[in-house]
Order: sequence, then structure tokens, then C-alpha cells
Amino acid sequence: MSRKFVAIVILSLCLAGLVSGTPARALSVAGGYMRPTCTNVAINMTYHVSRDNTGDGTGREHYGYIVTDGNGTVLAQQNYTDAFNGTDNYTLPYAVLPAANPIIAKFRSFAGNGLPDEVYYVTSYDCAGLPSTAKGITSGFELRTITCDVAVFDAPGGTPVSNGAKIIAGQTWYVNTKPVKGADGKSWTEIYVSGDTNGYIPTYCVS
Repeated sequence: MSRKFVAIVILSLCLAGLVSGTPARALSVAGGYMRPTCTNVAINMTYHVSRDNTGDGTGREHYGYIVTDGNGTVLAQQNYTDAFNGTDNYTLPYAVLPAANPIIAKFRSFAGNGLPDEVYYVTSYDCAGLPSTAKGITSGFELRTITCDVAVFDAPGGTPVSNGAKIIAGQTWYVNTKPVKGADGKSWTEIYVSGDTNGYIPTYCVS
């Protein structure tokens, strides 16, 4: 099944850069991308809805796409509540133009029915001439699949971040391709979380 675009635009929303809470099986992403520009985002994502965060007993999931600028302003958003199995393939225009870099695009599932917010895909883009207010994806980071449920740490071999953020197996995140040795003598990988400070996860959890 392939689904075309029906626009839903929201002017402002706060969205955390990490998922938190108890890990849960969720929407299964087979592959795809979000490609933000200065005026729109191209979406091509193949996935299968597989968790009930609505609590209505039908297995439907509340999830969607969101694009924000460096000030946190929502440029565009498309949400769904269904049991979809197929591909989204469309271009979503912005309701307002970005005022600051980086432009962050995310595919996420909402918290609900005892399940936490989860982010399945994240990428960024910088528009020429705009000021930068947050750390973008820098050279040396590549999109990789996470292979285990794991807490995000504040430093290599450090302690879990204070908000209890976790990365879920099967998600794709931008990570630094050069692991570092932590204080515990083990290998750690830096993970991009679209904020001013990145976190770290054990390298064995990165494919």
C-alpha cells in the first residue's frame, strides 16, 4: 500500500530530542528517508504499525512526521492514527519558513497507553544564510541501526542521562563512525540527538 499526502500543519510545538521511559516494541521501519530543505521535506518511508498507544484495543498507533527549525518552531507536521502497513511517499510543504538552523526532521510515535514517545528516524539540514542555534549533524556521522535497547549516557563510560532517555533496538540514528574508549575501558559511540550536547551508547549496540 502507498499513501499520498494530506496536510496537517501546526504552528508551534515542543518536541524532546530523545525518547524516554520503559522500552517497548513499536512501529517497525523497513527503510526510507526524510529529506528536509528550506521550503519542504520529502518523505519516503516504508513501515508497519505494531503497537497500540491509543488504548482503544484496535492495535492502532498514533504517530507522524515533524520538522522544526533551530528555534524549535514547527515548520510542518503530519500525524496519523491507524494500523498502516506500506509506504508514505510525498513532499510536505512548510507552513512557515525556517528562521534558524538546523532544520530537524523526525519520524516519531507518540506516548500513550503506558508507552513512551519513540523516535524512529532523525536527520538535519542547514539553510544558507540562517543563524545556527543548535548542534547539527557534523562530518563523520552516519545513519546506523541500533541493535539493543540501551540508555543514553552523558559521556563514554559515564552515567545515564538524567531524563532517563533510552534508544530502542531497530531504530536508526546518526552516530559517529569513530568509537572512543571510555573510562571503563570499553568502546563507546557518540549519538546525534539534535541538541547542543550529544550522548553516548555502547558500540556493541550499533550495527
